[in-house]
Amino acid sequence: MTGYAVKHSIRAEDIRILRKKLKLTQKDFAKLVNVSQKTIERWESENRDITGPVTTLVHILNEYPQIEENLRVPEKEYPRSEEHTSELQS
Repeated sequence: MTGYAVKHSIRAEDIRILRKKLKLTQKDFAKLVNVSQKTIERWESENRDITGPVTTLVHILNEYPQIEENLRVPEKEYPRSEEHTSELQS
């Protein structure tokens, strides 16, 4: 069986440090790792081991933080029509 150089568990501080390194709010970090904001709040406040797939994701994001930016969906900008712009200026 193949082993991997990834921790089997992480701690609250690991989550907090990574989230701040990525400059994300708890809400945005929750979206990135596909959990609820409440889960992030719980992970960051409890002093116990965090296990599961998130441990591998945290390891990868720590090694390659640019992945977060590559995964981000840009906000869509809608072009303004001339008519709409004129209405706003009136």
